[in-house]
Amino acid sequence: MRWVESGDVRLAVFEEGDPANPTVLLLHGYPDTHRVWDEVAALLRDRYHVVRYDMRGAGESTAPRDRRDYGFDRLVADLGAVIDAVIGAGGGPRVHLVGHDWGSLQGWEALGRAGLRDRIASFTSLGGPGLRQTAHFLRHGKRRDVAAQRIKSWYIGAFQVPVLPELAWASVMPGIISRTLRREGISPRPGHPAPTLADDGRNGLWMYRRNMGVAGDRASATCPCRSSRPRGTPS
Repeated sequence: MRWVESGDVRLAVFEEGDPANPTVLLLHGYPDTHRVWDEVAALLRDRYHVVRYDMRGAGESTAPRDRRDYGFDRLVADLGAVIDAVIGAGGGPRVHLVGHDWGSLQGWEALGRAGLRDRIASFTSLGGPGLRQTAHFLRHGKRRDVAAQRIKSWYIGAFQVPVLPELAWASVMPGIISRTLRREGISPRPGHPAPTLADDGRNGLWMYRRNMGVAGDRASATCPCRSSRPRGTPS
């Protein structure tokens, strides 16, 4: 592990494989840590330089002093700081970016930032459309599909409520997460769910509070992109 500074936050960065190989950077979602990618990293590390990091406020990374510092500007700055640290600043090598959930949202945002998108060779999005794509779907999607997705996304509104989500993470939510994983056939293992799950959940609420309602950057992506979702789920 190495530490990367980004503003007042220290990011815990983990690397595997030969740095001379192409770099794959894996971005986790909420309320996960870099450990959610363990099995994927094991499959890639013989052929790639695999980089993972705990996002601000998650896992071994520190949280910002100001809760307002969970906005996309800060999150994307974290990504840029990690890329600079592991492959060098400037016009050097580029990374293959893979994001899941909130990691995917940050990837879409990064593609819209002129100073960062040139560092990205390709982007694979797993289960997380960008805010611009989401806004387009909500405006132009079939009403039945939009209504179904709003029902599935009820928690986004719930996370805006003061205090109650924090209380839930301090009490019942860690147990609910573990039971949900088992119900989906995912056995808990060392590192996932993380021992920091309750704190990660509370801290990550501020990503929803600071970013939901933001229109998203309108710049076009300039690298190959791939989006993936489980079969049988709505777009």
